[in-house]
Amino acid sequence: SELRREKMQVDYDAAVVSLSSMREARDAAVAELEEAKEELGKEKELVRPANVYTAHSSHSVTKRSHYRDLFSNFCRTWRDSVRHVKKPKRN
Repeated sequence: SELRREKMQVDYDAAVVSLSSMREARDAAVAELEEAKEELGKEKELVRPANVYTAHSSHSVTKRSHYRDLFSNFCRTWRDSVRHVKKPKRN
């Protein structure tokens, strides 16, 4: 009984040690990840071009919204011009 208890204590100590080393490794990895994120952010800031529409060449969404704005603008002006033609003259 005493021997088994001693063995369990040894196993427990080993588990605690391995857990703490795992925690250390995890903290180191997290710190490294944060550092890498910061570096990436700096690079992005450097790379960002002045032109708004070339900035998101990969983001089709922003392009799409841009074209949608242009199109809706065109539709509005077209509609206004058509309305203008169809309006009866007021005396």
